[in-house]
Amino acid sequence: MSDDWSEGYVTEIDYTWGFHKELSPTNLAWTAGLRGHTAPAADDAFTYCELGCGNGLSLNIFAAAHPKASFYGLDFNPSHVANGRRTAEQGGIPNATFLERSFADLAGEKDLPAFDYIVLHGIWSWVSAENRQHIVAFIREKLKPGGMVYVSYNTLPGWSEMVTVRRLMLDVAGRTQGDLETKIKTALDWLRKYWDTQNKEAASRSYRNRIERILKSDVAYLAHEYFNKDWTLFFFQDVVQELRAAKLTWLTTATLEHTEPSFFLNRARLALVREIADPIDREQMRDFLGNASFRRDVFLKGTPDAALAREPFSSPALQARQIGPRRSTHLFQPEVRVSAGTLTLKEDHERALFELFKDGTRTVGEVFDPLWAMGRNNAAAFTTLRQMVASDLLRPWAHPAAPVTLSERGRYRFPLPFNELAVADIVHNRAKRQLVASPRTGSGIGINVREAYLLHAITTAGLKDAVSHAVSTLESAGRRLLIDGRPLQGRKAHEEELDRELDRFQRHKLAHFLRTGVIEPG
Repeated sequence: MSDDWSEGYVTEIDYTWGFHKELSPTNLAWTAGLRGHTAPAADDAFTYCELGCGNGLSLNIFAAAHPKASFYGLDFNPSHVANGRRTAEQGGIPNATFLERSFADLAGEKDLPAFDYIVLHGIWSWVSAENRQHIVAFIREKLKPGGMVYVSYNTLPGWSEMVTVRRLMLDVAGRTQGDLETKIKTALDWLRKYWDTQNKEAASRSYRNRIERILKSDVAYLAHEYFNKDWTLFFFQDVVQELRAAKLTWLTTATLEHTEPSFFLNRARLALVREIADPIDREQMRDFLGNASFRRDVFLKGTPDAALAREPFSSPALQARQIGPRRSTHLFQPEVRVSAGTLTLKEDHERALFELFKDGTRTVGEVFDPLWAMGRNNAAAFTTLRQMVASDLLRPWAHPAAPVTLSERGRYRFPLPFNELAVADIVHNRAKRQLVASPRTGSGIGINVREAYLLHAITTAGLKDAVSHAVSTLESAGRRLLIDGRPLQGRKAHEEELDRELDRFQRHKLAHFLRTGVIEPG
């Protein structure tokens, strides 16, 4: 399960092709602004490094969306590096560089610039203490003053109940003959037998959910989550302490919902947390009360402005940040489910604020005047806006939305070569994930198969011939559309269904793909 260079980290099975929106410069800049810090300009020539980048999907999407910035992905697995480079080359992403480096190789690294952002996802809990020291030394040497670090890790107390489950799977794998995939599948069979003997009603909801997720997960995810030699669970305070050696100050969480404590703690628990003055002790208590199991933390090299941290809405940098619609169908939701219950948004000013974004983006500062006229001061207006972003009704954007300019000829094009490749891969069933890059949001946007077929058709044949082109593409690929889980029969049925889908696309989705910069008139 290990070899000479792996240091106990799984290398027999490549890591999953995951996309992590929390790592985006847009998301990091927004969360930093909530704590009074002006992040490195997410629309300029910043430098960004991902340690342990895996197959590089997130990094390539961010690089495609930020062509002025420089992105570096480092991973010790040559297969991952090759995959990242291949995607960058095929997708026309010259500002993404992938290097084969172990964490020990980082000591005295001369070929890399200083960075505005250094991120590592799925690394901290799965490498040795020695490698964590290498990471800390690299951050101390290569992160610019005012730069930001993202780090995620498995957290106590929430993960404590999974120690037994992991040990069970390791024990079974250890006595099973065969390759790693065989060992993991055998371990899953035993976990299923074990779970069938348990009183599931007496188990906690989080424990049940994790067991069920394991039993449904693919081998690649399980290999890297549970079968590495190193698997360390951390209390939040201990990670903060370890990263102080890199001159880092904890800033906030990168998980948008968790930027709002009321979203995951009830009133009694919130009241208890507010009795604690120190921000680190207070955050640790939130983990205790919320039984936290995974954290995505943002650290700063330096100290945020104390005055802006108290009143972030007064920050000119935050007021200039762009906020925009989350989906192509921009519909107001008066009730939104969050971890602690239901967020209710029924007031006139809340609906009015949401409506400000129906035609595209606005800056934070632009929402203040309309709500002031409705009796809401800037602090109250910002609280509502912040909650809408945290509940995923709205999203931070890197740039203003592109104008919605419809093509007179009905022809459109992909301004980013990466998106042309991504959509073609979905259409031809080669895609690892169904995502395109948005140069306006600065992140990735998920698309479904039908959207991919229509985007492929209108950029290849135009709106007039989009349906016939999409049907021909389906036929050549030997694929059929599903309605209520049943495949359509015949070309005519496909043409009629795609004609209806194209009508919905033009009325609801075309403008969104234009605003986000995924397509433009061609």
